[in-house]
Amino acid sequence: MITELACFDIKEDTNKQFEETFQKAEKLIMTAEGYISHSIHRSIEKKSRYYIFVQWDSVGSHMEKFQKSADFQTFVELIGSYIEDSFMEHLEEMKHQI
Repeated sequence: MITELACFDIKEDTNKQFEETFQKAEKLIMTAEGYISHSIHRSIEKKSRYYIFVQWDSVGSHMEKFQKSADFQTFVELIGSYIEDSFMEHLEEMKHQI
């Protein structure tokens, strides 16, 4: 299992609209092959920043299957107009303490 971390900085004063739209868009992620679970978090310090954590069975399920799908294109169309900046990376859980 891997975790996708996506960070979205959205346009000022669009939080309500973004959150409502994300509720529709997240359904596209939830039906993707290899999807396990997800959560969304809003920054306390910067109210226009959201972190989305998505658990996938593999990087390939996210990058090769979902991101190349029509559902991903729809996902981007739904939320894209709210986003000013974003980044994404994949994380792996450490199996031991550092």
